Amino acid sequence: MIEVKNVTFSYYEESETDTKNNEPVPVALENVSLHISEGEFVSIVGRNGSGKSTLAKLLNGLIVPKTGVVTVAGMDTVNDETIFDVRKTVGMVFQNPDNQIIGTTVEEDVAFGPENLGVPTEEMHKIVAEAIETVGLTKFSKTEPHLLSGGQKQRAAIAGVIAMRPKCIVLDESTAMLDPIGRREVMSVIEKLNREEGITVILITHHMDEVAMTGRSILMNDGKISFDGTPRELFSNTKLVHDSGLELPQPAYLMELLGLDTGIISPEEAADKIASMLRGGNHVS
Repeated sequence: MIEVKNVTFSYYEESETDTKNNEPVPVALENVSLHISEGEFVSIVGRNGSGKSTLAKLLNGLIVPKTGVVTVAGMDTVNDETIFDVRKTVGMVFQNPDNQIIGTTVEEDVAFGPENLGVPTEEMHKIVAEAIETVGLTKFSKTEPHLLSGGQKQRAAIAGVIAMRPKCIVLDESTAMLDPIGRREVMSVIEKLNREEGITVILITHHMDEVAMTGRSILMNDGKISFDGTPRELFSNTKLVHDSGLELPQPAYLMELLGLDTGIISPEEAADKIASMLRGGNHVS
């Protein structure tokens, strides 16, 4: 569905240099290649400045590669004639929902996208109602967005993207400003969209417990991909995780403290492992 081939990107012109050291300014991404299939649930992680958000913006044409190619459903993101279709295919949800919500009510805000696409009124009302129901905000459809909690605002922003009927949603640190309850609300919606609607989800996050919920993890370091595999495989490599400035999800961190397998990444797995050890008389200290 999404193909990234040998992509390099810099926020500076090639002629610019680091005047202090008289060296070229570092690139944000360097020779990055990856393929994301339809229906995947992918997390992208890495320390600040690793290239995560740059990669996210490339995926729906907000920025285009300096070298290399990004295609979405076969459409090259540098092609002005298809960029609108690219952005309909890959929807973006950003960190601060207040920057995405523009309507005076939740319903009006979610309707903004379909309305601008020229969707007929009757069909638009149906699409909007379905999108709002999907994120669990039906009883707030007439509510002014500023009266919503942080988690509810982010869910409203997601509904606005869903109403555009994308095949893929990229969430760029979309839970970063939320409390634990808000994060759970948003992650529940994201999981549902992937599981029940078959929407491809690309989640950029600093929360490792969210990474554990995905099916595939991509680790960025200094503008390059340093790992691409399952979350279980990632967190089993504690040296790579710590060297990359990341933390383990809580269950894996507990396993690390106990000297056990850090590939155990869910609370249920951790509880079962400890209970099994205790039943077998293998006490941990």
